Amino acid sequence: MQQDETIIDLDQLNEIVSDALTSLRLGDQQRMAQNALATSSLISPHLLDGDPPSIVERAGALDSFLRWVVSTFEPDGVQSWHDPNWRTYNILNGYFVERMLAADVAEMLGVVEQTFYEWRRHALTVASAVVQQELHDPVHAAQRHTFALLRRYQTAAQPIQTIIQILALLHEDEHLPEAWLAEFVPHVTLTDLLQSQLTIPPQLTLKPQLRAHISSELRVRRQWHLQLADLCDDAGDYFFAARHFMLGNRLLSGVQVLLDDAQAIRDSVPPQQIEALIDDIKPSKLRRHPDLAARLHILRGELAESVDNLPAASAAYEHALGAPDLLIKTTAYLRRVRVLKHIDLDACLGHLAVILDLLERLHDRLDDELNSHFGRLYIERAWLFIQEFPDAQRATDDLERASQVLPPADTALWCEYHNARAGHVTHFKLDDALQSREIEMRQQAWVAAAASGRSELMMRMAHNLGQAYVFSADYDAGLSYLTRCLELAVERDNLNVQAAAHKGIGGCYFFQRKYAAAQTAYERAYALFEEMENATWLAITTADLVELHATIGDFAAARDYLVRARNLSNIMGNERYQAWVTALNTRFPALQSIFNERQSALLHHLANHSPISRQGYVDLVGVSKSQAFRDLEELLEEGVIERIGVGRGTRYQLAHKPN
Repeated sequence: MQQDETIIDLDQLNEIVSDALTSLRLGDQQRMAQNALATSSLISPHLLDGDPPSIVERAGALDSFLRWVVSTFEPDGVQSWHDPNWRTYNILNGYFVERMLAADVAEMLGVVEQTFYEWRRHALTVASAVVQQELHDPVHAAQRHTFALLRRYQTAAQPIQTIIQILALLHEDEHLPEAWLAEFVPHVTLTDLLQSQLTIPPQLTLKPQLRAHISSELRVRRQWHLQLADLCDDAGDYFFAARHFMLGNRLLSGVQVLLDDAQAIRDSVPPQQIEALIDDIKPSKLRRHPDLAARLHILRGELAESVDNLPAASAAYEHALGAPDLLIKTTAYLRRVRVLKHIDLDACLGHLAVILDLLERLHDRLDDELNSHFGRLYIERAWLFIQEFPDAQRATDDLERASQVLPPADTALWCEYHNARAGHVTHFKLDDALQSREIEMRQQAWVAAAASGRSELMMRMAHNLGQAYVFSADYDAGLSYLTRCLELAVERDNLNVQAAAHKGIGGCYFFQRKYAAAQTAYERAYALFEEMENATWLAITTADLVELHATIGDFAAARDYLVRARNLSNIMGNERYQAWVTALNTRFPALQSIFNERQSALLHHLANHSPISRQGYVDLVGVSKSQAFRDLEELLEEGVIERIGVGRGTRYQLAHKPN
């Protein structure tokens, strides 16, 4: 029987199933392999993957299938030999699978042998019905495949079973290095495991169908979890080390690994996965360890920040404010202050006042690490007095106090200090030599950032210094630092900073009237900000593109970007950006006008060439002098161009200049 369709007659099928079960009872593999079912598609889910099956493999696959058929009659609960619901299963399993004598099965059932034989015929009939149903509609193929894998596991050698049980303890994203096998079971090789076909090559990961079944049956797991934790810790797989410590009932060890190696874990594991591990820790377990609990809240806040969930981050940091340890408490305040700057400025200022007052009272007892936090908090408040609550004197006082408490060796914080001083000078314009002083301070910030070796700081400071040079019209120096910023951002795969660098480079070219290069840079910035869904900087870059295209006379493109800028500013509801859009309309009245092709050609020409005479316009677009007069007058009335010179020396040029 090569085709399933030949099994139509139920009587014929009864005979085939009876013969197969009898072969199972006798352990006769040759006879089983010759059974019609052994060549049907029914056994496919029960076969090993790979090469065409041998006679032995077909017999084994049919063995597995028949055991599955028998298992379908097993009711839930405790086995009973006298409950009628268990009768079919007890007969099929006891007689054919367990190979009990007919007299023994009958005795267990509490009946005479003749009754047993009558019941056995009925059991074979209903078993044949299950087989027939699977032949016509194999809806249980996946279930049968899982059953076959479990059967293969149950009949594997004990060392293989041990490794499979250990694999069941691993996270779905975790695998067991081959070198670790000997730590659990000597003399088991990767080849042995792959031949069992219970794992997924090339790495040692368990087939997913097995994981839930095997892990639920494990009794001894604590020691294995602890062995895995130590191995993962030594290998630098800190997330899985923490997980196995926790599952091995060593909660504090797991939490300590999670906190001490948090940065390495965050660099390799998605935030949601780390949060899920923290969620598994019951707060009551850390009641006697409030500092560890606070550090976990801080880590949770950092994870929320990394996915821009600022309310969740703020709530997590708030839970950590009560930490007994002053350094942890200060860290929690510092983190929450940074979040509150984006969602509640008044609360932010209030938090700073509380923690700074506490640190001032304890100043004589602070070590360098706490003094770093102390100085950083003053710098944070100085920025508030520079940007949000403008107060030059209070900003000056806070920066002065920061300089008194910052440890000399903390170059990263000195970088932030010099950067804040530059921001203070730029914002309040208190110095006549403004531009040179700003550049001097930004140079100091750049040097400190380079000394710290922190690429994130170096990117920011290179960008800020480059912009300062551009605004002072030192374009070569500006382009040099902005290019350095871009290089660092590419090395770190930081798309937002790459976009900011391209935007700065675009501005540098724009001020030099190198409009083609400016457009290329702006468009790269636009694409990256759009990819990163950074609406704020996308809106700003869109405004740059409006200005660029309007400047070169491409008002169709300028109007297109203006619509995008208006939509973005409305979506954000930011009054500052909405004011920018309005200012663009004021600066470029032509954005509200529609020009004919001749006038558009003139505007393109004027953006890249010297002023033109009326005759020059006639020659440029090929119209009569009277038509040229009307075209030019319309543009003059719109305020798009302006007239310079008199008489024969009259020329026309664009009425606006780059801002």
